[in-house]
Amino acid sequence: MFIPKVKLVQAILAFTTTLVAANGCYDGGLVFSDLIGGSVDGDINDFSNKYRGSASPPNAVVTHCYPFPQSGNRLQMSLQNNQGSSQDLRYEDCTRYFGVERTACKHGSEQDHGSFHYYIYPNDGNC
Repeated sequence: MFIPKVKLVQAILAFTTTLVAANGCYDGGLVFSDLIGGSVDGDINDFSNKYRGSASPPNAVVTHCYPFPQSGNRLQMSLQNNQGSSQDLRYEDCTRYFGVERTACKHGSEQDHGSFHYYIYPNDGNC
């Protein structure tokens, strides 16, 4: 009897994690695989590297647009400090949370993780 309870708990945790990760998913528009001529994962790393370790003032927003020239599309990313005080962005958190949203939400998403609001969206047109 102990083994089925463990498996039930594992299933509930997996389902709950998916719901939390997918809470801010968009349900229409381009999907990440429509972006051709670049690397979404590379862009996530670049964005995270640019802003890591920097003190973000309260409610500050940083944005960046990455072009995908072969498809004529773009990847829009932004990050907002949701706290009433200055916060430091950790590279590891930034790549992890953008990665969670990219994996869980094929059309992009926006959602709060920790002290920041993450936005990642594949979109039509150039930057």
